[in-house]
Formats: sequence, C-alpha cells, structure tokens
Amino acid sequence: MGEVYRARETNLGRDVALKVLPEALANDAERMARLEREAQILASLMRGNRTRASIRFSS
Repeated sequence: MGEVYRARETNLGRDVALKVLPEALANDAERMARLEREAQILASLMRGNRTRASIRFSS
C-alpha cells in the first residue's frame, strides 16, 4: 500500500514512522480511509510515553 520510513519529528524530538503512498493511491478515497483506520488502530495500541502515532495528510 505504501512505503514506511523511520523519520525524526524534530519539533517534538521523537522518532516516528512515516508512510508514503504513491500518488495514485493518495488520490483514492478508499485507500485514504484505510490509511486513516490503520492510524487509528495503531494509536489505540500505543501505551504511555513509549510510542506515539500521528497522522497528517497533505496534497
């Protein structure tokens, strides 16, 4: 569905996972909804300050 990279969120000083979708998928409403559900599920699995998930969309 996309490529995942380890990235650094410099303003918060933490490592994050960055998922990049191919442009064809990024313009697909069903795929974007799937990505959002994935992020919500991931966020619900996180515990305390160990790991955090965030999702940002841009065009």
